Amino acid sequence: MRYFSFNEKMTWAKMLEEEYSKLDKENQLSGLNNQPSFDKFWPNEKIDTNKKVAEDIGLGSKETYRQAKYIYNNAPEELIQQLDNEQLSINKAYITLREQLKSEKEKANQLEQQLKQEQSKPPKVIEKEIDNTDYHKIDELQDKIKKYDNES
Repeated sequence: MRYFSFNEKMTWAKMLEEEYSKLDKENQLSGLNNQPSFDKFWPNEKIDTNKKVAEDIGLGSKETYRQAKYIYNNAPEELIQQLDNEQLSINKAYITLREQLKSEKEKANQLEQQLKQEQSKPPKVIEKEIDNTDYHKIDELQDKIKKYDNES
């Protein structure tokens, strides 16, 4: 029996989910029109897509498949690689990912609160005294006065 990696299973699951969803819609439409379903497997009955996909790709329950989908859509590549290498179970990876995302969300909330605090602080008024004195001009005038005093 060939072993499929987590990535391969999830790629296959995505394709199966699309197909089962199409079949389910066709069955629903044929039921509305009182037409018999020509589908050999699910005649005019609702298909639990997640349950069927979970069984087909070997994940067992639809809860495990739900966790796997969450991981596949949200996990960093390193976590997916650990699943591919069978270093983590789906449940352990799911719990780890949820904790990481919760921690990141808490950090983001803290930063947002800090930002709001900074934005709500009253502006600091700094008074600046401007000295318009032209010291060069003063020196020139003092020199002229000295010259005038010396001449007189």
